[in-house]
Amino acid sequence: MKKKLLAGSCVVFCIATGMFFYFSSAKNGNEAQEKVVQNVSDITSADSLIDVSNQEIKGEYLTDIDKDELENLYKNITAVDVPHIFVEQIPQDFQVETEADKTLFMKLMTPHLLRANEKIINERKAILVLNEKMKFNQPLTKKEQDFFNMMSEKYDVLDLKADSSKIAELVKRVDIIPVSLGMAVSIWVTNWGQKNKQSPFLEHAWNGTKVYEPVKFDNLSKAVDSFALQLNTRSQLLSFRDDRQRHRFFDNKLSFGWVQVHNMKNYLHMIPTFVDQLALIYPLGYIKELDNSCFKEGCFLTK
Repeated sequence: MKKKLLAGSCVVFCIATGMFFYFSSAKNGNEAQEKVVQNVSDITSADSLIDVSNQEIKGEYLTDIDKDELENLYKNITAVDVPHIFVEQIPQDFQVETEADKTLFMKLMTPHLLRANEKIINERKAILVLNEKMKFNQPLTKKEQDFFNMMSEKYDVLDLKADSSKIAELVKRVDIIPVSLGMAVSIWVTNWGQKNKQSPFLEHAWNGTKVYEPVKFDNLSKAVDSFALQLNTRSQLLSFRDDRQRHRFFDNKLSFGWVQVHNMKNYLHMIPTFVDQLALIYPLGYIKELDNSCFKEGCFLTK
């Protein structure tokens, strides 16, 4: 009980005194800590970070791959050692006949989920620097101001009047999604890649005639990016972001997707049993291990 009180007091103190955080690599290269910045002299420009965030993630992007080609492509890939190879469509001939086919589907989706998180992390690094500058009333460069405006629109915080409120909400919203959680949703929606191939997260939108129907994506990169943005912006998923932010304050461990399953009850609100069915997926295969996965070429900050 005493430890909880002390931790809670620390959070209150940090907020009250205007302390805030930035990313720093941990020794193993696969964790991140957002350390407290207390001196204006510690603040640097975000311009170079913004340049990185505007770049597409490098890799090999492949289209029109059939199931046999997919098997050959990913046969030596493990859950925690993933290459920058992105197959942009679920093969039309993809059907699950063995447990190995389920594993193959996860190998197909994992690079896309890691890629989406790497893009988010690149944005977050720049946003944290802007947060520092605003806390100390430091002027933003033109590039920083343009980036701030762009992120405010992208992450739907324009309705907040004060810039201080916008940046605080961006710090909360621009953060990674658990890889295992994204995987579990795509498994449930597609039945391991056998249906909804162009709508692997079953996002819905009005089609102009007031009919709510699934959004179809040209490629998996766009589908995963859109799914991540949904988790980071939809008002119905506020509890997901609240829990994630609490983990940031207390232990920086954001990678455990299974603890976030209960916060997905409003993701597909038209399906009352969605969360229960999602929870049943987690014991299958190596899904939980995916939260510790990283790119073969080097781990970016995921926690």
